[in-house]
Amino acid sequence: MSNAMTKCLRCGKGPVSTIDSRHDGTWRYRRKSCRNCGYRWATYEIPASMMNDLLDCHKQAIALRGALEKLDSMQGVAES
Repeated sequence: MSNAMTKCLRCGKGPVSTIDSRHDGTWRYRRKSCRNCGYRWATYEIPASMMNDLLDCHKQAIALRGALEKLDSMQGVAES
């Protein structure tokens, strides 16, 4: 398999080959190799729907942290 759109993380050239691909139901693991310099690396892919869920959780965590920081600063003002 070859992915002509992917460039090597080390040399910035291609082509890059996928030498191993596994799917466990949620995640997809791909082992890649640069045909130019021989560098190898792995990628982990998740479905777009799962990515959206993760982004929503991240946004909620940021909002919660902001609310807690605001509450903490308000308590500091009330105590002074």
